[in-house]
Amino acid sequence: MRMQVVAAGLDPNPGVLHGSARGKHGFVLDLMEPMRPVVDRAVLQFVQAHTFHPADFTIRPDGVCRLNQELARCVVRMVTANLERSVRSRFAPAPLSRNQYNLQKHSLRQSRFLIAG
Repeated sequence: MRMQVVAAGLDPNPGVLHGSARGKHGFVLDLMEPMRPVVDRAVLQFVQAHTFHPADFTIRPDGVCRLNQELARCVVRMVTANLERSVRSRFAPAPLSRNQYNLQKHSLRQSRFLIAG
């Protein structure tokens, strides 16, 4: 998404909600914020519907706990499907412009990256 923001001639750094900490691309994070409820809802639905097993997690040497790769991919697929449905329903009345489509596509890509960790 950062590349799309820069390609549109905008500065990705100064954010309103996320500030402008060096290298954090606050504006890009601000643009993704409206999709947060959709992602949160999908993740919560997954957590409620799934019975976890210790093998579903890995603990890194620095103590950080992560979903194993297989389960992370499953969550990403489910969240991406929810995002696509949400975006389609919001933009259904009017066709997407090329820029809107590209921004949507990169938002979905960014969400996959963030969820996969």
